[in-house]
Amino acid sequence: MNASATLSHAQFWKAVFYFKGAWNCCFTTVFFFFENHLRDSLGVAHPDPAYQAMFLVLAFVFGLGYWRVGQNISDNRDIVRGGVLGQLAVFVIVANEVFLAKRLPILFIVPAVVDLSFAVLFVVFLMRTRKDNG
Repeated sequence: MNASATLSHAQFWKAVFYFKGAWNCCFTTVFFFFENHLRDSLGVAHPDPAYQAMFLVLAFVFGLGYWRVGQNISDNRDIVRGGVLGQLAVFVIVANEVFLAKRLPILFIVPAVVDLSFAVLFVVFLMRTRKDNG
């Protein structure tokens, strides 16, 4: 692979991590203030406020981690690995709540699918940028 192609790939991955970092930080901030209003309009029960706040803060912190990965995609691979696990877990939990338990409306699957999509992208990143030790 030539140098310009490598730089192009690096720019793509940086953009992916910057976007996901911004998405997490913005989405969780909006949800922190407006999730209860959304739930009221959809007729969905409110979660325990402490657990709701803890989840949103954790997702926000993951967003800061993704932003950090975007600053240096060669390092911080463990943040990416943790992100894959976290995003897959969120998708599985939300999908269960929407499709099996039927406690959440279908609209709630949208951000979970976004997380699933980024989990797949992150796995591709890890595979394509893997070193022998890494």
